[in-house]
Amino acid sequence: MKQTSQHKAIVLAAFGTVRQNARQGFDVVEQRVRALYPEWEVVWAFTSEKVRRGITRSGQQADSIDSALDRLKAKGMTRLAVQSLHTAPGSEFENMRDTCMERLQAGEFEALHVGGPLLDSPEDLELTAQGLRTYLPPCRAGETAVLVGHGAIHEGHACYAALQKVVHKIDPDILIGTLTGEPGIDKILQILLTRAPQNVHLLPFLSVPGYHVREDIAGNGSASWASRIQKAGMQCHVRQTGIIEHPPFVDIWLAHLADAVQAVES
Repeated sequence: MKQTSQHKAIVLAAFGTVRQNARQGFDVVEQRVRALYPEWEVVWAFTSEKVRRGITRSGQQADSIDSALDRLKAKGMTRLAVQSLHTAPGSEFENMRDTCMERLQAGEFEALHVGGPLLDSPEDLELTAQGLRTYLPPCRAGETAVLVGHGAIHEGHACYAALQKVVHKIDPDILIGTLTGEPGIDKILQILLTRAPQNVHLLPFLSVPGYHVREDIAGNGSASWASRIQKAGMQCHVRQTGIIEHPPFVDIWLAHLADAVQAVES
């Protein structure tokens, strides 16, 4: 077995989740990364403080991006590729990227490059739209699929509207809503009631099936998206999954990582 480099490391940076079964997708990504870069050390960082507290309470290690960089620096790592596993270029990604750049500029590392989130460029939008072909149910005549992203109070939120435009050209029966910002459930319901589909397929557009998927999207509470759609008189079929479990989306993140690795090694 090859030994890992004493100087090169990959940091996989995700929002995170405290649900152990929801982290299975993270394990698959890590396996793919280790297979692609066997000479690189691979570690995780979680950008949500709440998630880190929850993981720590369960007795497991949960690094922030700062603490992950501290650990790698202490081990003598000098060349780092940090890959975001966020969906949109929102505040979580931006804060993580800024932290990395500040530490690079401070001279703590010889090279450090950050790979972008899933929806980082017009090319990413096209690839993501194509990936939806196999993420959604195959037969949807007379049906509508609703994807629910996290959203953001940040300029990066615009990527959801941009993705909707690209997706509409492929399939006008796919709607993209967000938990934060517009279009929220109220706007999505207005569209659904106008179209009156026989069935609505409700799918998360978040990395992992954590709290937001379990409660805000698929939950039994009156405010969940599933409950609101059903109360409006439509049949709602919910899939509790995460996009990190879908290989075409992971391929996009890994393409960004390849660019980051190349930049670090050049």
